[in-house]
Amino acid sequence: MATTKKPRAPLGASKSVRIVARVVPETKEKIEYAASLEQTSITTFIERTALRAAEEAIRRHEVIPLSERASHALIESFFSPREPNAPLRRARQRHAALIAASEA
Repeated sequence: MATTKKPRAPLGASKSVRIVARVVPETKEKIEYAASLEQTSITTFIERTALRAAEEAIRRHEVIPLSERASHALIESFFSPREPNAPLRRARQRHAALIAASEA
């Protein structure tokens, strides 16, 4: 019996997936109205709006805002690092000893 292979999607192409949401009728009407004002489908309107909200939420949680003073201090620490203090030097020695022991 001959079998046929299912055609593959071109590289870079992605399948769409379904997201289901239950909303009250008033919310649906408002979304439909907003989509019509934007002259787009409800699906496209929801996708664009949700994507913008998702990107903003990710940015708020992944980006750490710094004051101008903190920014300058961070940059200065990269270009003029301080000498390691005694506890850090001891930690570096213990680490080096552990690595040497594990390689032996």
